[in-house]
Amino acid sequence: MRIIKLPLYKKLPRYVLSRIFASNAGNTNAAENGETWLIAQLVNGWAKIKETPVIFDVGANRGEYSALAETACRSSEISFSLHAFEPMPHSAALFRERFTSLPSVTLSEAALAETRGEAPVYFTEDDSTFASLHKRELLNPLKQQVIQTIRGDTYVADKRIPKIHLLKVDTEGHEISVLKGFGDFLQAKTIDCIQFEYGGATLDAHGTLRELFLLLESRGFVIARLMPTYLEVQHYHPLLEDFEYRNYVALGSELQARL
Repeated sequence: MRIIKLPLYKKLPRYVLSRIFASNAGNTNAAENGETWLIAQLVNGWAKIKETPVIFDVGANRGEYSALAETACRSSEISFSLHAFEPMPHSAALFRERFTSLPSVTLSEAALAETRGEAPVYFTEDDSTFASLHKRELLNPLKQQVIQTIRGDTYVADKRIPKIHLLKVDTEGHEISVLKGFGDFLQAKTIDCIQFEYGGATLDAHGTLRELFLLLESRGFVIARLMPTYLEVQHYHPLLEDFEYRNYVALGSELQARL
C-alpha cells in the first residue's frame, strides 16, 4: 500500500495549499476515487498473512460497497465476515436479495449511532443514497420515517467481535455519531482501517472535519486522504473545511507501521 506524508502546512504558500486540498474532490466513482484500490490493497495484505477479516459497512444502502469487498475477498480466496447496517426498509430488502446466499454477510436493519433508540431519517426516495438522520436542505420533496438506532460497542460486544479490519462509514453527515457510538472500542489497536466520508452532508449536519480529526487522533489513529492509487497523510488545517465530497482513511496501529 502506497502511503505518503505531506510536509507541514506552515511551510507551504497558501496558493500551494489550496491546490493540495482541492485534489480528488467530488468523485463518487469507486473505481476512480480510490475506494476500489483501498479494498484491493487491504485484501492483498490479509491474503498474505491468511487473515480472516471482519468488515463493517455502515450505511450500506443497496450493497455496492459490500459487493466490492465481497468480490475482492472471494477473488483472493480468503474467508471474511461482513456486517452491514442499513435502516431504510426498501434498501435493506434490496441488500438482502443481493446477498441472500452468502452466510458470511449479516445485515442489521438499524443505524449505528451514539445512542440507542429511535430517530427520524429524512429522504426523497425509498432507496435514496442521500437518506440522512439530518434534515438536508437539498432533499426536496422531503419524506420522513422513524428508524431504529444502535451503538457500535453494544453490537461488537453482542457478536463477540474482538477486532474490525475495515470500517466503512457513509452516513450522510452522521459519521461522528457513528464513531462515538463505538465508545472505548474505537481505538487504533482494535480497528485497523476506517474509511469515512466528508462533504456537504457534514455541513448540513453542522459538523466539521476538525471534530473527526480530533476524535480519531485522540484514539491513536493517523488520518489520510484517499487518493486514486495512494493514501496521503494529512495534518489538520482550516483550509480542509471546504465541504467538498471526498473520502478520508483513519489508519490503525498495524497500518501505521507501514509509514
